Amino acid sequence: MITAKIYEDKNNDMVAVILEDGQCSNYIPCPEITALEADSFLAEAQLGFPEALPYEYDILVGLTMKEAAAREEQESTLIAQVDDKSVTIYPLRMSQEHQEFFQIELGDDVWQDLLERASSSDSVKLAL
Repeated sequence: MITAKIYEDKNNDMVAVILEDGQCSNYIPCPEITALEADSFLAEAQLGFPEALPYEYDILVGLTMKEAAAREEQESTLIAQVDDKSVTIYPLRMSQEHQEFFQIELGDDVWQDLLERASSSDSVKLAL
């Protein structure tokens, strides 16, 4: 099973950690750029962003994939988690920029319902 954990880092950038059967399989800086050509960001996340380059081939980064993923888990804020059946979103943890991104992705009605169901840093789970 593929799980995409979407984080917001201290610079308000989005990063994705891809897990396959619980093991880290890729680390993707700026996953929204990777999914730019796709019809849906969440659909790409469900598939583990298959068009993304494997992290080991990113010559600009000085950390191993596992080190980068661990850093995000410790220092960044989990804002969404996507698997093959659902997406769990933490709307009140997101910056305004990412709230707008997910509002566009989900549509105004779904986003408003999601905000009404969320309180503090609670998650809202949606079926995909």
